[in-house]
Amino acid sequence: MEKCSLCGGKIVNHRCVDCGMPYPEKPHYTLRSETAHTHNVNGEEVLHRVRSAAGKDPVYTCDAEDEQDRIDLEGARPHLHAPARQLNQTRRPAQDKRRGGWLVTLIIFGLALLPMLFNLSERVFYSLADLGGRSSYAETEAPEASIHAEAPAEDMTGVNPYEGLDWGLPTAGGGFGCILEPGYYTIGQQIPEGVYTITPDDGSSLTMTHDDEAHDRWYQTTMLSCPEGGEPELVLTNVQLAAGGTLWVEGSGTLTLESGNAQLDTQAEPQGNPAGESFELCAWGDDIQAYTVGQEIPAGVYDVNWNQGSGFLGWDTQGSYHLTYYGGDGFNGTVVFHSLPLTEGDTLTLECYSNEDCILWLTPVAEIYG
Repeated sequence: MEKCSLCGGKIVNHRCVDCGMPYPEKPHYTLRSETAHTHNVNGEEVLHRVRSAAGKDPVYTCDAEDEQDRIDLEGARPHLHAPARQLNQTRRPAQDKRRGGWLVTLIIFGLALLPMLFNLSERVFYSLADLGGRSSYAETEAPEASIHAEAPAEDMTGVNPYEGLDWGLPTAGGGFGCILEPGYYTIGQQIPEGVYTITPDDGSSLTMTHDDEAHDRWYQTTMLSCPEGGEPELVLTNVQLAAGGTLWVEGSGTLTLESGNAQLDTQAEPQGNPAGESFELCAWGDDIQAYTVGQEIPAGVYDVNWNQGSGFLGWDTQGSYHLTYYGGDGFNGTVVFHSLPLTEGDTLTLECYSNEDCILWLTPVAEIYG
């Protein structure tokens, strides 16, 4: 009877009854059975082993001595039948440290990039804001005007924007002419309503902004200049000046206005100016001074006299903003802007250029229009 090679117990049905160790079924061998035969291959006898007819395991041929050697060898190596041991693999701490180091490096690198990305986005934002706010006269755009916001700017140099324009102004009227210096003028008050021809005078270089909310939100800025001893670069004809509109003229020199159908009968009558005293506005060095109308300055209409230094004068009035630069010996002590209307709540700001001290005077005009 075959015994267990591990504990010496009895083996029944290929398993030890004492320790439970399994034993595979051993193949059967037939010594020199009649199912085996030899062939003569190249002068040498070769044994040919064949499977039994019942489909059992292959029949091997060996002698008794080989069989005993196999049994002895198998009994001496019981571990060949033992179940395989399970190997528990554990990750080395060094590998974890290396992976953790890469993660920490990525986090630190990302945090270092955050300020750079923030500064870049801030620069882009302020650049876009600066592109949209360089005009000296800013106001809220109409919804229908924003449709063409992305259209490329059209070069209007030397082009008369009033050509072919017709606002239906009366054709009958009287003759009227005047000379405008830099200042703020209201149509129907200082200038009667009508169709005009506007010519820059000799040696003038001016910017004229025509604003009329009542006629399709008209807002047109035109450069008008004439070299000394030369001809005007542009003369505006068919300029439709309707009552309620305004002209903002700034720069140096004068403009000549002429009309053959001025509505003199509808022109407003002048009134007295509520402002009776002059006021000095000052800014020192890099300081910016702000003055509120109705608090530091009484409401009224003023001429602006620039007395000292170079700088910027800003005027913020009910949603519109004007910013003008004044400087140089040619401006000091002269009236640089006429008929500036200041109402309660408006703000004037004075900012010096290159840390120069700036001084200007506001002088009330004699008559205004209500």
